[in-house]
Formats: sequence, structure tokens, C-alpha cells
Amino acid sequence: MWRYLTGWKSGTLHAVGHNPLGAWMVVLLLLLLLGQALTGLYANDQISNTGPLFGYDSGRASYELSSWHHWIFNILLGTIGLHVVAVLADRLVRREDLITPMLTGRKRDVPETEAIKGSRSWLFALILLIVALALALIIARAPEASLSIF
Repeated sequence: MWRYLTGWKSGTLHAVGHNPLGAWMVVLLLLLLLGQALTGLYANDQISNTGPLFGYDSGRASYELSSWHHWIFNILLGTIGLHVVAVLADRLVRREDLITPMLTGRKRDVPETEAIKGSRSWLFALILLIVALALALIIARAPEASLSIF
């Protein structure tokens, strides 16, 4: 990563997929999204809206998780903004288009021998289906939510 950073402006280092900084940003964004989703399941707005799993713990823990939910959202907005700025910087400073490859899956100037051969979309779809079914089952069995002030 340090080698990539030091050679960033000169454009001497290229990555077939995400560059090292982009890879770390993807990991950070995915972790923040996971945290946002999990805390949102228990969150409440202290008026009338509750997350689907609020009934498991409608006490102080839910209010703490609601606070984390809002905090993570703000961090997520900042990291998305930083990601957009980084992509624009790559475009303006290094003249490297990262948006088109994101949409098409192909980078120009990458030799065919180095190109990423394929994806595992089927694995993603399978994992997504399993997680969605498990979450639907958990939500269906969740206790009734009731807002109460301590």
C-alpha cells in the first residue's frame, strides 16, 4: 500500500482490480454497511418506529444501538464522500478512469493475461439468499415490539 501511495501521482503503479487503497475502502464500507444494518434491526426513533428486532430488547440497549445507528450513518456518509473524491482525484490527476471499469468490469490498458477471468456472482447470489432467508425467519419469530420510556 505504501508503494502504491508513493507512486500514485506518477501513475507508475496500476492495479488490475481495486488498488490497495480502494480495496481497504471497500472493506471499510462493507463493515460500516454491516454495522448500519445490524444496529438498524434493533433501532427505534422513540416515537413510533422500531426496527424489526426491537422486541428482543426494548430497553436501554435499543436506545444505545439507535445512537450507534445514527453515528455509523454519519461515518458512512463521510467515507462515501471520501471515496467519490478519491475516484475524482484519480480521474483528474492521474487521468485514470475508474468509473467505466466499475460499470463494465473491464479496465483499458490491462493485458488479457492479467485481466480478471470471471466473477463468482453465483456465490454472491447464494450467500445473499441464505442471509435473506435467515433474516426473514428471525424477523418472523421476533417478539412484538412495544415502545416504553424507562
